[in-house]
Amino acid sequence: MTGAGMAGLSVADDCVIAVDKDLDETRDIFRCLDADSGETIWQRDLGSGVWTSSPVVVDGRVLVSTDKQLLWILKAGRAGEVVSRSRVADSLRFAG
Repeated sequence: MTGAGMAGLSVADDCVIAVDKDLDETRDIFRCLDADSGETIWQRDLGSGVWTSSPVVVDGRVLVSTDKQLLWILKAGRAGEVVSRSRVADSLRFAG
């Protein structure tokens, strides 16, 4: 993890879920780390969007949103399977 702009962490099973920057600090990365070793288990590039939330774990799913109004939902745990990546309606955006 680079640490630049890192959000809060979440834990699911033996995985620590984090969003931060890639090594070049040009892309935002959604990743799962082994809770014991810190080794990266999986990572997903959030594309051009910048994450706008810390990851949240709910009912075996991990959720994170981006400034491009995308909500990513992955299965919690070592597989990191993308369940959904969908655009959030304008009416659901938080003011700020």
